This record gives sequence, C-alpha cells and structure tokens, in this order.
Amino acid sequence: MADGKLVFLRPADGSGKLVFGDTGGAVVVPPAELSVDCGIAGEGAAALVLRTGPALHIDAGVAGEGACSIALQWDANVSRVTRAGLRSHWQESAPVATALRSHWQDSDSISVGHIARWQLARPLHTMLRAHWQATTPYRGALLSRWEQGTVARRALQSGWQETTPRRAAVIARWQQAAPARHVMRPRWEEATRLRNVLRSHWQDATPIRGRFQTSFTTGAPIHVRLRSHWQEARKPPPGKWAPPPGPPIRPPCYDPARLGLLVFDTAFTGSGKLVFVCHRAGPGPDPGGTIIVRAREVYRMLNTIELRRVDTGELLPTLDGFSMALDRDSYTWSFSVSLLASALPRVRPGPDRLPVELEFMVNGQPYRMLARHWRRSTVFPASVVTISGGSPNVLLAAPYAPLQSFTQASMRTARQLAEDVLAANGVSMGWALDWQIADWPIPAGTWLHRGTWMTAVNDIASAVRGYVQPHDTARTLRVLPDFPHAMWDWGSVTPDIELPNGVATVEEVEYDPRADYNAVYMRGEPGNYLYHRYRPGTAGDLVAAPVVHPLLVHADAAAQRAIAELSDTGAQLPQSLTLPILPETGIIKPGLYVGYTDDAGERRVGLVRRTQVSEAGEAAVQQTIGVLTYE
Repeated sequence: MADGKLVFLRPADGSGKLVFGDTGGAVVVPPAELSVDCGIAGEGAAALVLRTGPALHIDAGVAGEGACSIALQWDANVSRVTRAGLRSHWQESAPVATALRSHWQDSDSISVGHIARWQLARPLHTMLRAHWQATTPYRGALLSRWEQGTVARRALQSGWQETTPRRAAVIARWQQAAPARHVMRPRWEEATRLRNVLRSHWQDATPIRGRFQTSFTTGAPIHVRLRSHWQEARKPPPGKWAPPPGPPIRPPCYDPARLGLLVFDTAFTGSGKLVFVCHRAGPGPDPGGTIIVRAREVYRMLNTIELRRVDTGELLPTLDGFSMALDRDSYTWSFSVSLLASALPRVRPGPDRLPVELEFMVNGQPYRMLARHWRRSTVFPASVVTISGGSPNVLLAAPYAPLQSFTQASMRTARQLAEDVLAANGVSMGWALDWQIADWPIPAGTWLHRGTWMTAVNDIASAVRGYVQPHDTARTLRVLPDFPHAMWDWGSVTPDIELPNGVATVEEVEYDPRADYNAVYMRGEPGNYLYHRYRPGTAGDLVAAPVVHPLLVHADAAAQRAIAELSDTGAQLPQSLTLPILPETGIIKPGLYVGYTDDAGERRVGLVRRTQVSEAGEAAVQQTIGVLTYE
C-alpha cells in the first residue's frame, strides 16, 4: 500500500462509487478487539507493556515411538530493531453535515422610481407579472464522491531493511608524496661586475661668451590722437545736399571663352604662389542672358552647409540629413535639418510663439527660413533634435495671420490690389512684390475675398493662373506666370540655363497624355465679360472647359490665362534631373527654362516645376529638379 496505487477487482458500473476493501468474495479477516483492564498499586510510576503476536498451532502425528524433530522458521524480512508505522493514503472519514443550498430564494421587494422620457402618461391598469417567484423548497440528496470505506488490514511490508555493514578498502586518488631533494638551479645568477669606461652623449659644455643683439629697445612715448568712427549727432541745417559721385565702377573681369580656366603667363618658379590678374577681356554676362555650363571631364565642388540665427549670428552645428524643397504649388520653401539636442533652446519659439528666423548658407548661397516645428529623439549615443519649417512668408498665412475680409472700393490694377492686401490702412507691412505676370485694370467693387494675406494674393494671381514663390532672403513675394511662353513656341525659347552632356542624370521619365484642346472660353463675374481664345494655326474646334473668375475683366488677363490653359495640354513628358549645385547655376528654382540632352540623346527645353536639395552622403550635396517637357 505504500506505493499509493488503486487496484480494481470489478469493472466500472457507471455509478462513480468506490468501495475500499472489497475483495470480491475472498476471506476477510475480522477485526480483533483488545481491551486491557489493570490496576496500579500505590502512587509510584508504573509501566504497561503490551505485546501482540499471532497464535501458532501445530497438529502433527508421529509414527512409532521414535524421536522426531519439529522445526519452525519465521522470516519477517525485517529487522527487529526497525519499527515502521502503518501509513495509509485513506482513512476513515468523519461524517460531514452539509446545509441544503438552493439557487433561488424569496426575493426582497425593491422600490424603483419611475422615469418618464416624454410627457405625463395616462394611467394604464394591467396585471402585475413577476419574472421570479418563491420557489418550492427542494431537498436533494447529498452526493459525495467518496464514502466510508471498509477497514482493510494488510500485512506490513517494508521495501528496505538494515543492511550488513561491509568494510571496503579505501582508495584515495592522492597520497602523501615522498620528499625528493634536488639541487636548486636559478635561471639567473649574479653576474661578475665589470668596470667599463662610461661614455655619455652629452658633457659639460665650455662657457662661451657672445654678443647679444636685439631688434627692440625701449620705445619713446608718442602721443596719438584718438579718432572715433562715431560722434554725437546733430540735426542737419536747412538746405539740400547731394552726395558726391562715387568712384567709377570697374568693368567686371569676365571672359566667356576662358570661363573656369587658369591661364599662366609666366613659368613656374617653385614658390607655389598664384597671382591673379584681371585683363578685362570683355564685358560681363547679361543679367537676363543664358547661363552656360561648360562641359568638363570632372566637376569639383566644395559643398558647405552652414546654419545661423539671424538675430544673434550664432553658428549652429548641423548633423547629416539636411534637405529643402520647393515646387510650383508651394508659396514657401520647406526644410528639415538635424541638430544636437543641446541646440534646442536656441531654435525653439519664444514666449510670443513666433518661430526663430534662421539663415542657411548652401554652397555660399543664403536662404532665410523660419523654424516652425521641432522633434526630439535619441539616436545612440546622443540625443538629436530635428527642426523643420519654411520661408518667412509663412507669417502671411495661417496660423500666424488672422482671418479677415478684403474688398475693393475703387478702380485698381491687379498689382495695386495685391499691394493693398499687404498694407494696413495704406501703410506697407514691410512686404514687397516681384510682379512678373500681366497687370490689368479692375473696376471698383469687383473683388471680394475672405481669408489671410497669402490666400488673398494667391487669389489675385490665380485669375491668370499665376502662382506665388518666396524670395531667397528678402521679404518679397515673387508672382510668376504658370507658362511664361506658350508651349507651341518653346522651340524658339532661349533657356535660362544650358546644361552640357554628362552633368545631369535623368532619374525618371513619365508619360502623361492630356486632351489636345485648342480653344477656351473665359468669363469674369460679376459682369458681362466674355472672352474666346484659340491656339494660332488651329481651327479652334476642341474647346476646353470654360474658365470663370471674378477678376477676368480685361483682355490682357484673358490672353495670359488662355496661354496657360491651352499650354497644359497634349502629350506631356515630365522628367527628373539630378545634378550637383554648380557655382554657375546655384540652386535651380521653379519657373526657369533649362536646356539639356536627355537619356535618349534628344535635345530638350523644359520648364522647371519643382526643386529638392538634399545631402547624398558625407560632403555631398545634390539637387533634383522636375522639368516639364513635351513629346
């Protein structure tokens, strides 16, 4: 029984009852009762020893009168000095009284207030129906998984017994070693001292007296009159003063034939000095002329990016990841740059929540930006803050500009109307206009707009499909035409920038077919201004969707709007060009014409629509421009 196993003599009958001690008809030894009745004489201690044992009877017959021997052998397989207690996994259980438990009982009355969602209801008599009621007490029989088992007696059996002590020889892996004496031999021994002549590279020098001469002596005091660049100002006297003519302007040192070349007129002397001499071989480049990039085997640039605060001039060290972008549909540059987290107090907005103005120097070309957003992150082993923002003209739009209504009280031109937007009570707010679209008269009471200063200027420019671009550093809005020239005249357009073969890489070419419209109707509201324009040399039979704008009230505005509408047709072929920021071109912005040779070897002239500048690796800055061309 010490192993705790259950031995079943009958198959399961489904009742789940276990009867312990049922031998199935075997002989059951009845239990024996033992009682001791004794008396103890006196008051001394007494010991009561009770020994039990089985009774053994031998009944044998002996034939004859000879001697016989009867041997009895008892093997209990246990030691007489070892005692073990009877251990049973089950014992007689005590009766357990369990109270009768019901899942339902008499419920208490609960008073619930009436909540009326609508008006006072009409009393309605109905029968009361309860979902629960007092249940009939039900007495269920107590079911127990176990019942009182029958006492079973078994012989005590032990799986272990006291063993006979056995002495074995002790074997040790180590033993006491015998002392061994050896002659001690050191690896080093005291060397014989040798006396050699001492030789030194230095010795006491012989004093030599020489004459000491210096080029400086005690100077004589000299009184110098102090002159300051500033003095106490005074009011100018009445009168008129004309500034004296300045020095004559020297002609620029520009030679288109030797652009980017070094011409040496003397032999090399070995000194390594270069003296640049301007011979003024020709006039400087025309400001409106084409910038021609010469073809070279290797283009070497020193790319630099510097970031400073405009108000303090403090230099802010930048990390990798600088980028800036501008496209035709954006009125501001967008930029992103990473700094160390310690620079965050110098770029975050002040108490007035206005962004900090920064100046980027990209290969020596300045750009003014406003740090509008910042994000801090941890990049092992340092914390990094990434700032982003745009050009200063974001102050003219939400959330920095208020929402207001703009009206027109008198006859104004389109440019004058935009200047009135950027003025408060007739006084300019400090913003100028670079107006490069048509200017036409607008009658009084024609224009009405609700928005910010930037949306108002954009609405005026959108009458002829113009768009607004930022200036690099000044607070100036550049208003540009969508198509400076009609697309059917691009064959005779002189590009603003001419790129040689190999300097630019065509990254992507997309085919974008559009309807071939050759005529359009335009109308200005309110009023009866109706205009019809068609493409020269065509029948004007494919009419585009009509254009309606309140400021289309003049033929000049209708003509420029018609060029934009009829040029944005046909089989367009937008291309992406990647090239370095060359000293001749700088950053190429939207609105310029670029001449180049594409990857198919075809000569093309396209209009720049977007520009993106990014760091391409260590000390590598490149620009990607999107150019609109036609198949």
